[in-house]
Amino acid sequence: MPLARLPRVVRASLLLLFVIVLLALWFRPFGGEPRVAKNDSDSGASSAAATRVRVPAHDSARPAIVPVAPSPEWPRSPLADGLDNPSRSARDDLGDLAQVLLRYRETHRTYPAFADNAQLVNALSGANPARAPYLPRDLAVIDQATGILNDRWGTPYFFHALGSDALEIRSAGPDRELYTPDDLLHRLGPPPLVAQPEVQDSAAPADVGFGELSVP
Repeated sequence: MPLARLPRVVRASLLLLFVIVLLALWFRPFGGEPRVAKNDSDSGASSAAATRVRVPAHDSARPAIVPVAPSPEWPRSPLADGLDNPSRSARDDLGDLAQVLLRYRETHRTYPAFADNAQLVNALSGANPARAPYLPRDLAVIDQATGILNDRWGTPYFFHALGSDALEIRSAGPDRELYTPDDLLHRLGPPPLVAQPEVQDSAAPADVGFGELSVP
């Protein structure tokens, strides 16, 4: 029977039923959950929740092969801001780096694992369990292309692990060659740190400085 010949009440009922079905399909799409309109406050809350998602932390026992951005929850550390300052000395630079490493150890109870200069910079700049920027990557003494930390003569620092709880920081000095008499050395040992007697050999620098820093 043509729709036009149906009574007006029947036609109105069919039209109402059709509208109800359309609304039901709109608010409950395939997949299950009802569709709910979102306002600006909802989207803002979602964005805020997204920014609170934490990047997985890096284990101190594994070398930090790639850099990790530090958590925005941490303020910038000023410990290394004096590096390469013309009013200070190269030995001051070594002392500042020692303070950075000691701060890391105070927090994580160990020094970071590393195989080279860049991996240690990665660990100190964010690739650590706390994602803390002990050594900000925007320092002028860090080569932004390689991630390597250089001394005030433009030569990469040499970091040597002496065990799980001791290491040394070495600068090649003005001649830019490692293991020559003008090298600068700062050694960090296990707590309590005790200045060890200087040992001279054919490969050791004539002027060796030992750290007088204590580790908790």
